[in-house]
Amino acid sequence: MYLVELYLEELSKVRDKKTIERIFYQLSKLEELKPLDQRSLFEFYEELRKTQSHRTAIQTLQEIKRFYQWLSQKGYHYEFSEQAFRELKKKKEFENRARKYLTEEEVKKILSYIRTKPKPFVYYLLCVVLLSSGLRISEALSLKAG
Repeated sequence: MYLVELYLEELSKVRDKKTIERIFYQLSKLEELKPLDQRSLFEFYEELRKTQSHRTAIQTLQEIKRFYQWLSQKGYHYEFSEQAFRELKKKKEFENRARKYLTEEEVKKILSYIRTKPKPFVYYLLCVVLLSSGLRISEALSLKAG
């Protein structure tokens, strides 16, 4: 595509060769210039997921978004759904992976439980420290007062 070549040529003035190769590969996933409304973007993401991880697919979409913004600056207008992109970025994939963090709802549930039960306030503070520091319970128990 002629416009992709122009975009890459302009980028090559400020980016290194490896980066340009990566961007070219990412943009090659976009077989044709077309509006990417919400539905189209979700379908395109699913197509990318057949060969790429979630993270790589998001990076590819990010590069396509930058390309569409560049096109817009040059007077070409192709829709790129920001809302759909934000939703895809938020999407978490727990399939075959251990979760690393508690969800916001789980944290709220833990804190509300500690607040509502008749426990000393220090329990609440200790829980907040553990949740915000990322300490494991075993690590916290092994701490010694200094």
